Amino acid sequence: MSGRKRLAIVVGAVLIAGLLIGAGWIAAIAFVTPAQHAANADAPPPSILTAQVGMGDLTRTASSTASVHYEQSRAAQVSSVAGVPIVTGKYATAGEMVDQCKVLVEVSGRPIIAVQGDFPFYRSMRIGDSGPDVDQLRAALTACGKDVGAGGAVDDELMASIGALYTALGYELATDEVDLPGEMLVVSSATVMVEAVAAVGTTVAEEPAVVVGSGARVLRSEVPQGIAGDLAGVAAEVRVGNDIVAVAGITIVHPSTADSLAVAELTVAENDSEGLAPGAELVVIFTVDVLAEDSLLLPAAAIVSESSERQVVYREVKTGVFEAVQVDELVILDGRAAVAPGGALTEGDRVRVSGP
Repeated sequence: MSGRKRLAIVVGAVLIAGLLIGAGWIAAIAFVTPAQHAANADAPPPSILTAQVGMGDLTRTASSTASVHYEQSRAAQVSSVAGVPIVTGKYATAGEMVDQCKVLVEVSGRPIIAVQGDFPFYRSMRIGDSGPDVDQLRAALTACGKDVGAGGAVDDELMASIGALYTALGYELATDEVDLPGEMLVVSSATVMVEAVAAVGTTVAEEPAVVVGSGARVLRSEVPQGIAGDLAGVAAEVRVGNDIVAVAGITIVHPSTADSLAVAELTVAENDSEGLAPGAELVVIFTVDVLAEDSLLLPAAAIVSESSERQVVYREVKTGVFEAVQVDELVILDGRAAVAPGGALTEGDRVRVSGP
């Protein structure tokens, strides 16, 4: 092969390699991924954070959880059950309103029935018995729609009425003696709220199988340290989700000790007590101190000290445009500031919190 041909071949190879390299470079430009575009883009300008000015009191608060109870609570004890008392049926749930003459729970196959009265039954009932408990039983059976006959001592007709109630509820009387303390829970009104009920399979030898309540709702809460000794000047409110209920009264029922916080009962108005049911998640907010009343409220970070005597906030006059407004700072607490009203800044204004 002549020298001229070798030179032509070498030059051709170089040109082809150059074309391939150029094509690869063009392809690399053409196929840039979105991630590469984002990485190569300029960083966005810093955003401006603003907050709305509110109006109200700046307070120092303390919080605690609360549980719901009732002015009158009654529990079913089942110590008279032979053997181990075990819950075998559950017919009510916590927070449910239950009428009298209903089975609340079943223990060892026997019912616990809600009946209205003034005091718990204190003995089993048999033919020939008489007394205030017999009179109460007659009134309870009458309220349940049973014919109890004439008053007086327990007789066959009254026992038949008891049997009719049990039959209607799906049970039978095993003997001629009725275990009233173990099978009838006397409640104080025709309708009661179930506060707590044991689950099926629970042994209830020492704890109640069911607890019911009536009357006004009472909240029980641990009182934070520092305010239990002087509740006279402490206000409180209860938060149920997004709803707020004012507390009408606070009473210490268990003083604080070296090992525990004080426990207080908080009462609320009956017409404000909807949603305050057993099992509800309640938070009590105690107002320990009012630091500023009827003030403009805004984030403390919005206040800029231009000098020892001049503090300003930057109020938004239109989107992204701000002007300096002098304010009179009253107090700062936990990142919030109270500002004296009456100046150029008003409730509803938006102020710059951070940004360029």
